[in-house]
Amino acid sequence: MIDPFLKVTKSTDNVTIKFLDFTGQVDQAYLKEIFTEILSNKPKEVIIDLDQVDILGSLVISKILSFKNKTNNLEMTIKIVNVKPKLLEIFKQLNLDIL
Repeated sequence: MIDPFLKVTKSTDNVTIKFLDFTGQVDQAYLKEIFTEILSNKPKEVIIDLDQVDILGSLVISKILSFKNKTNNLEMTIKIVNVKPKLLEIFKQLNLDIL
């Protein structure tokens, strides 16, 4: 499946998920499928790149948090990068800036 809102790049040790032309919502089933596949492959690092994101819907934030919680017992680092100031403020209000 090709999703015009996501670009997933994989290498041996890491996976980068980049949101493209993002409007705040994405196909929840597809995002869950991506996260499930990543968990089964167990990369050392997952980078979620929000460079092109101005706002995230609550369901997307929920999926990211659920994914993060599932990685707690794995040797996997999750990094959220390129967060715009407005979105970072929302993350801080929700205590999500520690991800």
